[in-house]
Amino acid sequence: MAIFASIPTVNLVLNHENLEMLWGKKIPTAQEKGYPAIFNDMCYWVLMIGDEPIAYTGSLTQNNYALVGNTYVKKEWRSQGLHPYLLHLRNDSSHLKNLDKVTVINPIEESSTQHLERVVSKLGYTKILPEMLQGELKNYNCWVKRSVYTNNEIDSHIGCGSYGLSSS
Repeated sequence: MAIFASIPTVNLVLNHENLEMLWGKKIPTAQEKGYPAIFNDMCYWVLMIGDEPIAYTGSLTQNNYALVGNTYVKKEWRSQGLHPYLLHLRNDSSHLKNLDKVTVINPIEESSTQHLERVVSKLGYTKILPEMLQGELKNYNCWVKRSVYTNNEIDSHIGCGSYGLSSS
């Protein structure tokens, strides 16, 4: 990661409206960007340099895993290691570190599927087989980062390792 004049900090905001207030302008919702509708309910981790918001990512805990994603880094701050840095902060937070993390690969702007798959792979994510997905998530390119605490006992509680939103 690059050296900055100010130490990067993270602000946690509870919803999309608060994200827009902190960002200082309208931002498309996760669903408007092509994510599953449930991603609209995420809280956001906003990376700040001084008073300037420069990146954000979201999370939403489910029964025993977390949906994560809808990450964005301002163009002028890209290629400085901020994307993996922010994901690491989010994934290792006290309320997410013991949960499996499920993300959707959804390239926007200049990003590509291949680039995003390389990034999440380097962070320890693996592609989820389609038969392990349920509900709305079946239609997306999903990856999982297993918690170090995940074992067969936990797998049995989530339907043999399946992820997704029930269709009820």
